[in-house]
Order: sequence, then C-alpha cells, then structure tokens
Amino acid sequence: MSKKKAKPTSSTICQNKKARHEYSIEQKFEAGLVLSGWEVKSLRAGRAQLVDSYVVLKDGEAWLVGAHFTPIISTCTHTLADPRRDRKLLLNKREIDRLIGATQAKGYTCVALALYWKQSHVKCEIALVKGKKLHDKRAAEKEKRLGSPKAAHHGSDLRLLVYLFFRYTGGLSGGDMASTLITNPWVHAENVVILVNPSSQSYSCKRR
Repeated sequence: MSKKKAKPTSSTICQNKKARHEYSIEQKFEAGLVLSGWEVKSLRAGRAQLVDSYVVLKDGEAWLVGAHFTPIISTCTHTLADPRRDRKLLLNKREIDRLIGATQAKGYTCVALALYWKQSHVKCEIALVKGKKLHDKRAAEKEKRLGSPKAAHHGSDLRLLVYLFFRYTGGLSGGDMASTLITNPWVHAENVVILVNPSSQSYSCKRR
C-alpha cells in the first residue's frame, strides 16, 4: 500500500525587517515571481535578502528591484547569474491598478516584506507603506521593549501600589522606595504578585 505524500506547507525564506521598522504598513498583497532555475535553487538554500529591495511599477507591470539572491556555484556553470537583477512580480490587473493609484496619487511607497514558499511556488509579500515619523519609531521600540502599552501601564500600577504601602505605613522613605523599585526587575513585568511582609516592612515580587 503506497503512502500518501504530505502536502508542502508555507515556509518563510527571508523577511525585510528594515522595512517593517522604517514604514507603517497600510495594505499587503501576495505576488508570484518569475524566476530562473538557479534562483529557485538559491531560494531553497535560503540564500536571499530583501534589505535594500523595493517594488517598481512601470508599463502596467510590477518589478522587484534590489533583492539579492546568492548564486550556488554548482548550479550556475552554464549561466551568467546576476544576483540583483530585476524580477517580475505576478499580480492581477486590479491589484496592479490599485498599487499604481496608491503610489502615484496618494504618496504611498511599495516595498517587499517577505519571500516564502506556498506549496511548491515562491511568493513575495509586498505592501503599500508610508514612512514612520521619528516619534512613531521611538514608540514602536518602547512598545517592543515593554511588550505592550498594557504591560507598561500594569507595571506603573504595581510600582505605585508598593510605594504607597511603604509610604503610609512608615516603611521606606520615598527616595529609598524609588531606588528599590528601579533595581527590582520583577516590578516592571506583567502578571506579577507582590508579597508584603508587614513585620519587617519589606516586599518581594514573583511571577504568577
């Protein structure tokens, strides 16, 4: 009895993390790619980068520009491989019209976010984006460090709770308390339990 072949699943080849940091993503599209044989083999080996890539729309077509596919020497013996050649993206007319309208009339930029396998085909995730302002980047970095705005707010509530307990029960002074809270990493985390010892007027924190 023959065994059924497992269906291939989606798998990420590479991502453009720089674009996700620099731009606010408005709308995503899935595009196919016209590739040579050596490029497919390079992608199977994970040898691709999208860091400096972008999408150009011209003559009713979309092109991936600046993506770097590193050739595998053994597969390019009879081919002149260009790692950074322009590669045609496969989209339907409605999607291309949408991209052209957004980039020309509304000031959007079109960039590539990721390359991935979808069954046996290579797909490129592209997006309409706008540049982030400096304060937006700082807010995104802060949110990434803290986990989420909710977690940051929760941490502030915990610090206030501990401060008020010691302040109004004659425990540590405000300055000592602030110093203690800064050096205690557990107070900054979400889902934290504060254990207070009234006799010694001390506290400890632990995760739930």
